[in-house]
Amino acid sequence: PKDQSTPTSFSTSDFMIATANGIATSEDPVALAFNHKLFKLNIQLKAKNGYTPETMLAANPTVKIKNVYTKAYYDLNTDKFTDFSEKADIIPYGNWVIEDDMLCGKSAIIIPQTVPQSHIIVELYVENRLFEGKQDEERQFPSGIAEDNTISLFSSNDATETSITTTVSSWISQQNNMTATEAKTVIQISELDFTSSNVLRVMNKEKQVAEICLEYLCTDQLEKQAIVI
Repeated sequence: PKDQSTPTSFSTSDFMIATANGIATSEDPVALAFNHKLFKLNIQLKAKNGYTPETMLAANPTVKIKNVYTKAYYDLNTDKFTDFSEKADIIPYGNWVIEDDMLCGKSAIIIPQTVPQSHIIVELYVENRLFEGKQDEERQFPSGIAEDNTISLFSSNDATETSITTTVSSWISQQNNMTATEAKTVIQISELDFTSSNVLRVMNKEKQVAEICLEYLCTDQLEKQAIVI
């Protein structure tokens, strides 16, 4: 599911396989060991330079895992995923809690896939500030791996830095380094599409902050269109 924010949707996002070979007919039960086949991404936020765990918890940051494949076929014979399709954002599961001076508790389960260079993996809103975590190089989201991304926040500049810790039990742990920078919010006038409406709303999450209109100006001396914000 794209929205994994509820316990039901998060649990149904997991996919595990168990195999047993050479089983003869018997009344004895067969022990099956299930292995995780998807990739688990955990998000942790670390307070720095003006933030405290308490102020971050009060701000209740929102997180999305950006533009990843949400559908694929799994081949039981080759143990591989193929035919990836339907890229979308994933809303992680969990609630923020303070552990070891960090906000922890947000996780998303993702189909194993290749993430291209400069792909924005994590989008993070903290007090109306947008931070985007990009990969410096192409990398894999491997099967059965759980990865903890610890993002350090700075209130006095335009960047965050990221380090990785690994605190996973049943999943295999992996480390990865990532840098998250604060995004600049701009409106590209040349890219506006007035095909379906001459009035466009500018939204900051669920709040409208502006309105853009394509207006027709007509006087004795003037006849033209203008974009008015």
